[in-house]
Amino acid sequence: YTEKTRLSLKAADSPFAPELPDVQLQELLAKPGRYQQHSASALMKLLYGARMAAPWLSVAIQRLARQIHRWTAECDRRLHILYCYVHSTLEQVLKGCLSTDDLAEIRIDFWADADLAGDLFSTKSTSGRFIELTGKQGRSMPLHWGSKQQTSTQRHTQGAETVSLATGLFEDGLSLQQLVSTILRKPIPMTAREDNSATILAIKKGYSPSLRGLPRTDRVSLGSLHELFHQQDNHDCRHGAIELVHHIGTEHKADVFTKDMPPKAFKEKLWLMGVGPRKECRKHSDSSPHSG
Repeated sequence: YTEKTRLSLKAADSPFAPELPDVQLQELLAKPGRYQQHSASALMKLLYGARMAAPWLSVAIQRLARQIHRWTAECDRRLHILYCYVHSTLEQVLKGCLSTDDLAEIRIDFWADADLAGDLFSTKSTSGRFIELTGKQGRSMPLHWGSKQQTSTQRHTQGAETVSLATGLFEDGLSLQQLVSTILRKPIPMTAREDNSATILAIKKGYSPSLRGLPRTDRVSLGSLHELFHQQDNHDCRHGAIELVHHIGTEHKADVFTKDMPPKAFKEKLWLMGVGPRKECRKHSDSSPHSG
């Protein structure tokens, strides 16, 4: 970007571009983008920062990164909004806070979510996860996060949520539980928080009629989750128990890693995660992000 482009950046409340009328959107999708030559460099710089310290940018960056070889004017619009948001929120950071008083009741909260075909450029769902170490009085410390497009198209929310939960737990959740329990020299319980009741029911039964068409690997995900949560002999409890609970979607912390969101909802999710201005560790408060 040139100095002129930098000066054209304006304040933005979200890294996601506002929706457009269908006619205008189709015009932009049919028109080649101006920034294609610089898109890879511009996005990879942001991606590094997102992976290290700004996970709330992951979805916007990754969805654009998959369009580098078919860049359109719509991609230009989205890239500009993304940079506007980054430019206007440079003081925003992800914070965590724990106390020695938390040691007796410390646990791992595993948040997993999926967005069914929410990507404009693809029919594949997006998996997201946020893992944190949680203590008393709302104190917590982020441990890991991730956002990734699923490898196949799912036809039901149940299927997308099952794949997201299984992938996150078996790739990261269980190994983090073992690591933390080894460091603290005590079993650390883990709570997996899922916002889709039908997914929880299917995992409890180990089967769902609506998921009978799942590919083999995804059926394995459903079966392995059933064994993990409902056949405790299949889980090494030396590192801590593990349970699956329902958590309402409006307060689910993994939403940021799966979908485009309007500014108000996006700000509320960031507040839940502990994202805010660069200040001292935020103490727990029952006040909302919009209260005085």
